[in-house]
Amino acid sequence: MKQHGIKRIAALVAAVSCLLLPGCGDANQPIKPERQTQLDVDFTFSQDVPQMVAVYVAERMRLQDSQLYKDLLGGPAAETNADAMGIISYSEPDEAGHRVYLNLYDQGNAFGNPFGGEETGTFTYEIMKQDDFLTDAYGGVSIWCDRAYERIEEGEFVSYALCPDEDLSFATRQEVQDAIIEQFAQWEITLAPATCYSYTLDALEAAAEDRKETFGEELTFTKDDEIYGLSFRQLIDGIPVVDVSWKKIDGLSQELQGQLQTLLEAKVTQKGILYMKGVSFLTIGEKTDEVQIVSGETALSALDAEYADQAGTNDLRVADGQLMYGVFYEDEHEEKLLLKPIWLFTVQYDKTEEAKDGHSNKTGQTILVHYTDYVAVDGETGEVCTCAFLNV
Repeated sequence: MKQHGIKRIAALVAAVSCLLLPGCGDANQPIKPERQTQLDVDFTFSQDVPQMVAVYVAERMRLQDSQLYKDLLGGPAAETNADAMGIISYSEPDEAGHRVYLNLYDQGNAFGNPFGGEETGTFTYEIMKQDDFLTDAYGGVSIWCDRAYERIEEGEFVSYALCPDEDLSFATRQEVQDAIIEQFAQWEITLAPATCYSYTLDALEAAAEDRKETFGEELTFTKDDEIYGLSFRQLIDGIPVVDVSWKKIDGLSQELQGQLQTLLEAKVTQKGILYMKGVSFLTIGEKTDEVQIVSGETALSALDAEYADQAGTNDLRVADGQLMYGVFYEDEHEEKLLLKPIWLFTVQYDKTEEAKDGHSNKTGQTILVHYTDYVAVDGETGEVCTCAFLNV
């Protein structure tokens, strides 16, 4: 991408120079997992895993009055108001009539009806023209940024499945990722790439055709509409913080099913960053412990018992595994957060199930469903994490 292309992408957040930061891959030599599980293993460990990892008290980041807030808005707010969920600010329109919409989620504090602390580390940033978001043009396509769906029925339309593993014409994946990573580093938030979907013109047109067949809605795209859907993980001490909700034990009460994850989503076109959503960015506090890490190969063995009885399941395999920080609540009050090391495994399988209609009634037919589970294994004990609450 030319230098002015980098500037276009970064201009909507702040001017940055072009630095080459780490991309999606790891530079370390991959290590094939030893056969310590009965499951098929479709990946190689490529992380440089330390022997000892710190356990931290963590807090959700305060974004009000932060440099991130000021830079994203690009100047004094032209308008600010509060609603039941957060603080909404708008910038002055630029020469093209574009303005920034910035929502800081504060759990109703500014509105005067709080249902939690105002420090959430969560925001939504979008570019508008008049009263419309620029991403509205893609509304019928559902540009995906995050990890794969956890449940996909055979034949179900999934837009990201259309995306080829290639760069778009206005910028490479690496250039877009680097620009975003560098900018967030200036806000003292360290990121690493997680996913990147390239919505080429062919992918957009295929999605538009599905939309027309399903809903009768006409959508038209050009080469200029190509768009990246990306996600990033926050790094603490070089270790990614968990960015998905992992599988919980069966029968767990509703009160104990909650879990915090941290990530950034972004949608980028040749016009720049049209959309970002930061979820639960964290700051670390006191180091409460330092624990020795079990190897990834050893942690794999914990999955055998988890998937011992899988009647009707086919093509069961472990697609990925990496050391991450899990975010745990110290107790059921959900007040104190602890960052503890976990091994997070991606387990995929197919299962034939009874089909249901729109009212959840069985139709007498069967469907093939593709599942993706995220299973957390305690990085110290090697035991499967049954929930995100400690001492309960």
